[in-house]
Amino acid sequence: MNRNKFILKYVKLIWKKCIPCLILAVFIVGLQIVMPLAVRRFLYGIEENSTIKLLVVSLVLYALLLGIYNFVDVLWMKSLDRMGGAILSKMREELMRSIYYAPYKKVLAASTEKIKNIIYMDTINIFGCISVHTVNIIINFIIICIFDVIAFNINVLFGAGLLIVAAAGFALAMLTRRRIAAASRSVNVKMKADNKNVSEYVDSLEMARSNKLIDYFVGKENDAIDDFIGTSIKADNTLVSLKNLVSQFHQWASMLLIALTTMYVQGDAGDIVFAMLVLDIVLDASRTLENSIYQIIRNEPSFEHVEDILKLMPEKKSGVVNDVEKVSFNDVTFSYDDKKNVIEGLNAEFGKGEIIHVKGGNGAGKSTFIKLLNGLLEPDSGCITFDNSDWKDISPESKCRTVLYVGQDETLLNENTVEYLDIITSSMYGKDRIQEVMSGLGMSGADMERTIEELGMSLSGGQRRKLLLAKLMLMYDKAPIIIIDEIENDLDKNTRQLWRQFTQKLYVEREKHIIFYISHDYDGEGFCTGTFTKDTDSWKS
Repeated sequence: MNRNKFILKYVKLIWKKCIPCLILAVFIVGLQIVMPLAVRRFLYGIEENSTIKLLVVSLVLYALLLGIYNFVDVLWMKSLDRMGGAILSKMREELMRSIYYAPYKKVLAASTEKIKNIIYMDTINIFGCISVHTVNIIINFIIICIFDVIAFNINVLFGAGLLIVAAAGFALAMLTRRRIAAASRSVNVKMKADNKNVSEYVDSLEMARSNKLIDYFVGKENDAIDDFIGTSIKADNTLVSLKNLVSQFHQWASMLLIALTTMYVQGDAGDIVFAMLVLDIVLDASRTLENSIYQIIRNEPSFEHVEDILKLMPEKKSGVVNDVEKVSFNDVTFSYDDKKNVIEGLNAEFGKGEIIHVKGGNGAGKSTFIKLLNGLLEPDSGCITFDNSDWKDISPESKCRTVLYVGQDETLLNENTVEYLDIITSSMYGKDRIQEVMSGLGMSGADMERTIEELGMSLSGGQRRKLLLAKLMLMYDKAPIIIIDEIENDLDKNTRQLWRQFTQKLYVEREKHIIFYISHDYDGEGFCTGTFTKDTDSWKS
């Protein structure tokens, strides 16, 4: 999909919001045509009837016209914001759904920081390209065409000169833009390097003080500043000279056309002033047109980045599983980089009524096994079946209903604690039931009113674990498969006792579930019915 098709796609999606923009744009163009004509008529009137009354009336009417223009211009900008907001909303929704449904391995390969930047910054860039620059190109092109026709009607020589000057100014600006941008980028690179040095010093302050490294860091910073200033001096040659060249060309061209107008336009002062207004409008529109085209070209990578993420969206899966009697791993192999297999040729079967203690050292592949089990990852080869259904064909919604995952590294939502549990449980239980469970875990009224921040990192380890326990206690009875990952760490004595009691309940009701239990501190004795361990290069039950 090229850039123009991309823009057209989103404009079609929100075409109703484009209608007010188009109507107001017509008004804007009309007013820009009327205003110089009004000045011309005003000057004609003054020449014919030089009275204070006419002067006052003319000035009041022109001020009213300016006020109407400003009012319509504000409405137009607001309509552009609404149109752009609708495009931004549609685009981000598509991106968010694309990475939600995309193979998680591809999402990991793209890197979370890059994805964050695409969803935020690249969409903002495209928002500006569509809602501001594309509209500016259309409007200013129309203005240039209309006023050039008017200029030819004033005088053929003036019209031809205006057309040549506008085209030459546009070409000059486009030619100099890339060199100006390159010079600016070179300065920005050195600024970032300087900022990196400053950050490095602050982050290393303890080490610097312990090892007498102040002279090292000061010297390094002085070198960075010298490099930055040297680059800035070189860049100034390009930046200042080219910017002045463009600006001075427009001044020179304006003087030329004003001189031609004075020499060859047959008419009075009104005609000359009108011609000068036309000149100013066309040159201003030409500059705006050039800038908008450049901005769209400059943001070409943003369109490519967004399109790359949208391509991750696979065909929507509609498979459904309900109650599950058996989970099978059939010759499953998986690697993150297609080089070293984290899991290789895994064959295993787990049935209802089992509570499996998953064991293995750091880097053994426990997390990968769990992510394959809950559907986040898909095997590179082999298959995982839930009864007779291939797990990769099941919809994400059905996977969430089938597998309940509760883990120590789970991200929480930035909501009130009760709201968090209500959202995470799909509002199936009601807030009274949620508060009852939280109270049973020893959580106070203040705990229930607390707002989670930083995706849960604002809470203590114990507070996080209690919320995860509450989630488990609320949802366990509806999930055929339960994964419990290290949630008993950081629990106080009373809560740990409540957790032990709950594991006894799970044990009694185990025939309803297949339960996978991951823990370093607890061997699962009296709770787990078997183990699944990474031993050397293979997994063993």
